[in-house]
Amino acid sequence: MNRRQAPTRDDARGVAVLELTLSLVFLVPLLMATLSFGYYFYVGSNAEEAARQGLRDAASLGLTCTAPPACPAAVTAKVAAPAVGSPCTSGGAAACYMNSDPLVMGANTTVTCECDTAVINPMYTIKVQVDFPASVGYFRYLMPPGSGTNVRYTAKTSGTN
Repeated sequence: MNRRQAPTRDDARGVAVLELTLSLVFLVPLLMATLSFGYYFYVGSNAEEAARQGLRDAASLGLTCTAPPACPAAVTAKVAAPAVGSPCTSGGAAACYMNSDPLVMGANTTVTCECDTAVINPMYTIKVQVDFPASVGYFRYLMPPGSGTNVRYTAKTSGTN
């Protein structure tokens, strides 16, 4: 009666290394894509909140949109002025939100304010556009292109005062 010997531990170790190597080929890019898209949606979430804060500040001034497409100068100064410093010492609410810790996008953020008088109640539209580098450069081709090699996220919020 001939019995086959079970594979030795050395044989099993070689197979495990081969399986790990083959699985890492798929798992590492998946992990990198997860990190890259996670950062993209994190910045996008902050841009959406910045647009909401800008709209809240625009509505709190009590001014109405009368000369489309530009917002009144007081509203633009309160909402869309460029942010300076971190923590933000001056600038609009939306720009300050994008320039405060932990995000600190600074000059990569553009905040605009528009008035729409075509509707029954004149509306403010706050647009926050952020150009930022993707955390993993290879996956930037799967996201909306920005300036240069950056990725762009645009958040837009409208409301009446």
